[in-house]
Amino acid sequence: MERQTYEVGPWFFLVYSGLQSAIEINVRELNNFADRPLSLVAWASRNLLELMVWTKFSAASPLNAHAFLVETVKDFLELRTFAGKHPTEEEDPGIREALESQFKQVDELVSRIVFDSKPDKFKRVSDVAEELGFNPHFAREYKILSKYAHPTAMSLFLNDHDADKDLRAGFTRNALSYAANSLAMIQQVLQHTALKC
Repeated sequence: MERQTYEVGPWFFLVYSGLQSAIEINVRELNNFADRPLSLVAWASRNLLELMVWTKFSAASPLNAHAFLVETVKDFLELRTFAGKHPTEEEDPGIREALESQFKQVDELVSRIVFDSKPDKFKRVSDVAEELGFNPHFAREYKILSKYAHPTAMSLFLNDHDADKDLRAGFTRNALSYAANSLAMIQQVLQHTALKC
């Protein structure tokens, strides 16, 4: 079977502007969390680690960038299905209206995306990291950050503020490095694409 190729078009720039925006938002949040609970620093750091993987994946080829855009569609299709199945009387009408508004945006996006076939299962970030050769670094960092980002039993009973300070500083340094690497990749892809146009 011949592999599909994708011409660079508006969708291509949508992928990179979305990645860049998400990276910038998470860096801003990370900086806002300087004196906040360690879980928030870990959460933003983990987001930036994942974004680095998705950026590297997308930067590898237009085919990969398109596959990442298709992940957006999969997310919203799943959300629409689940949100429609389980409405409750207690549901905030504002949430329902906001979701409906986003679903319309996704319908517009879906109408502009070429699919080779029906979107299949989600790509797991851990699988993509392995494909890109990020493991075991990714797996280790992801697990550590997850343990602190979520209210795990372990994180609920740790009260070592000195260790928190060191972890906060280390998580922040690593996350800012992930962000810088990701933004550099985006810049490189966009410059390379501009040269070809």
